[in-house]
Amino acid sequence: VHERLSPSIIDAYVPNGRKVGKTNEEEALVIVQMIRDMVRSPENRTETSTKNSIGVICLLGDEQSRLIRRELLDAIGPKAYKDHNIAVGEPPAFQGSERDIIFLSMVCSRGNAPTQNRLMHDQRFNVAMSRARFRLVLVRSLRRSDVPNGEDGKIPVLDFFAKFGSRVDRIADSKGGEFQAGTSVGAQTAVEEVSRSAHGDVSDMRAKITRLIAHTLGSSGFVVGHMTDVWDGAISVEDRHSGSRAAIAVEAGGEIGEEWEAAVV
Repeated sequence: VHERLSPSIIDAYVPNGRKVGKTNEEEALVIVQMIRDMVRSPENRTETSTKNSIGVICLLGDEQSRLIRRELLDAIGPKAYKDHNIAVGEPPAFQGSERDIIFLSMVCSRGNAPTQNRLMHDQRFNVAMSRARFRLVLVRSLRRSDVPNGEDGKIPVLDFFAKFGSRVDRIADSKGGEFQAGTSVGAQTAVEEVSRSAHGDVSDMRAKITRLIAHTLGSSGFVVGHMTDVWDGAISVEDRHSGSRAAIAVEAGGEIGEEWEAAVV
C-alpha cells in the first residue's frame, strides 16, 4: 500500500547549475543525490517495504539521460535501481507509462536556454508533467526571467511549479556532497530565519547563518558542499573557473542571540 507523499510537488532550484554542451552536471548530481537519499531511507531498507517506483525525465536531449543513468547506477547499484523500477529518458520514452515519483531535469541554464516553442515541445512537456502518481519534482537551473522567448514552452512549466510547488534550493558539489539551502526563495528568507531565531539556540542560529552564506555563494556561481566528515558544520567553497578552494566555518564567541541578529540583518 502506497502512502500519500507530501509535498506532492517540489520545485528544486540549483543556483550553481550550468548547461555545458548538451548536459547539466549539477542538475544530474542533485537528482542522483535526492534519489540516493530516498532509496537509503529507513522505510526503504527492509525487504518487505513497499518501494516507490521512480522516473527521471530529461526535458532537453538524451545526453542528460545517459549521464543521470550512469551516475545513478554507480550511486545506488543495480539492485536498488531494479527494486524501484527506475526509468530514465526523454518524454517519449514515458508515453503510456507512469511512476510513483517523477523527477524532471530542465537541463537549460541562464544564457544557454534554447527555445522550445513548437507543437512537439508542448507535447513533450505535457507527457512529462503527467507521468507522476504521487510526487513530481522539477530540478532546474533556470529562472523565469532567464527564458528570453515569451512563447517558450518552459514558461508554463516554471509558472506551474512557482504557483504550486514547495521550493527547495539545492547546491550540488562535484565531489558528490550537497548543501541543501532550504525551503526558501532566496537569501532574504534566510536572513528572516536568523531574525526569528535571535532568542533561540546559538548552534541553531549558526546553522542558519551557514545556510545563508552557502546560498549567497551558490547563487554567485561557486560550488558549495558539506565538510561533515572532516569539519562538522563547515562548508567547502570552490571557484569553478580557477579551481581555488576554501573552507568556511561559523563559530560563536560567546555572543548572545541579539548580537548575531544585528551582525546579519
